[in-house]
Amino acid sequence: MRTNLRSVYYLSKLAIPLMRQRGGGSIVNVSSVGSVVGWPKAAAYLTSKGAINQLSRAMAIDYIRDSIRVNTLCPGWILSEVERARVEKDPSLVEKLFENKGIVRMGEPREMAFAALFLACHESSYVTGAALMADGGWTLQ
Repeated sequence: MRTNLRSVYYLSKLAIPLMRQRGGGSIVNVSSVGSVVGWPKAAAYLTSKGAINQLSRAMAIDYIRDSIRVNTLCPGWILSEVERARVEKDPSLVEKLFENKGIVRMGEPREMAFAALFLACHESSYVTGAALMADGGWTLQ
């Protein structure tokens, strides 16, 4: 909870006064698909990620009149260095993770960067309080 949730809260608490002074801004919090679906032995992780989504919605309501947008990026299974090592140990992992699920591959870190950029940029100026599932359709079922 300290790492996943408190850090989001305290960083926002520091950024919001600066954004108010500048006339607005955009906060993109990072959560997970684990904020809306569950899996075994991950109660604290899943709870913290769900709380980030709810905190983001609450902040979006609280600061909408200050022209501060708050959204959440919820990545799916991303081929990070940690996940790459897991896949190398067990090549069938991807097949297991994506059995009967959306796109049958792990996401690339750059894809998450582009999703975050969209939420942060002016072109998404009408989006606030949203949780963007960037998961290749993994949470559709």
